[in-house]
Amino acid sequence: MQPGAIPTSWCSATASKKWLTFTWVVSRRKTPLASAVFADVTGLPRLLIHVSGCEVLYDNAISVYGNAKKAGVDAELLDKPEFFHVWLAFTPMLDAGQEVVDRIGLYSRETME
Repeated sequence: MQPGAIPTSWCSATASKKWLTFTWVVSRRKTPLASAVFADVTGLPRLLIHVSGCEVLYDNAISVYGNAKKAGVDAELLDKPEFFHVWLAFTPMLDAGQEVVDRIGLYSRETME
């Protein structure tokens, strides 16, 4: 068995949930492996963070952005409160879609130069 592998069948959601709850929530709740909020972001390259208003982890995205700025990382936040989870996958169908695609393209070009 691989180190860190779940010692139960994935078919047993109850057993997996108990294991995951103990492993991540109880014993490692402040590890950067569980959330980037707890990571040392010093020295990261530029970040472009997209988040929608209904994200379950909305506050985490805002915190990661804030932590990056405090650490001197060149970070940009694109907060779209009116959109939904995984809205970037639907950019061809959204009025704001082309604007977002253009912003990602500009960001990529600026970063690669």
